[in-house]
Amino acid sequence: MLAQRFRDYRKRMRLTQKELSHKSGLSAFTISGFEKGSGTGITMASFIKLLSVIISFQ
Repeated sequence: MLAQRFRDYRKRMRLTQKELSHKSGLSAFTISGFEKGSGTGITMASFIKLLSVIISFQ
């Protein structure tokens, strides 16, 4: 649920996964996996990096 909400918000901010990857320092593969809910997820530190980038686009 969290991943889906994050993806929807990212899209509303008109940010691609590639742009988010570049700005956060995380791989697009990591971001894609998180948004799909696959794999083992991401660390709290990585999630905070993603949120920091998203928030800066408001």
